[in-house]
Amino acid sequence: MVATSNPPASEEPARDAVEALREIYAELDAALVALGGECRACGRCCTFPPGSPVLYATLVERWYLARTPPPPFPPRAAEACPYMDPEARTCGARERRTLGCRTHFCDVAMPSRSAREAAHKLNERALERLRDVVKDCGAAWDYAPVVPWLHELFGHGGSVD
Repeated sequence: MVATSNPPASEEPARDAVEALREIYAELDAALVALGGECRACGRCCTFPPGSPVLYATLVERWYLARTPPPPFPPRAAEACPYMDPEARTCGARERRTLGCRTHFCDVAMPSRSAREAAHKLNERALERLRDVVKDCGAAWDYAPVVPWLHELFGHGGSVD
């Protein structure tokens, strides 16, 4: 399945929700820096094989992420995020990445277990804030796996024709 360059307009969140999401992301990023979290862009957490953790995100986050289609990277594993460049091992959606992408650090990027646990708690608080934003906008709460949604939207492998 090949999608248009944007997600369906019927899924578009209210402008207030997107602005609140950007604010939540900025505050979360600052808090993560204070914890010592620094993504090394190794790509270890951008592939989700069976039995590994599943990356979830709200519809507001998924829509915001998908407003910019994945770059036409070479094919990658079906369980890989379509925004991950399989050769450079970097993210093609760095500024739009989800809460989970921002807070799930591998042990290389954040060696301290206590810091990873603190990042998880920051993620939970950010999700609660986002839940309130979605509720205030009158939208339904939709929290679902990201990678399958992206593959369905843009087609297997993340390529957009």
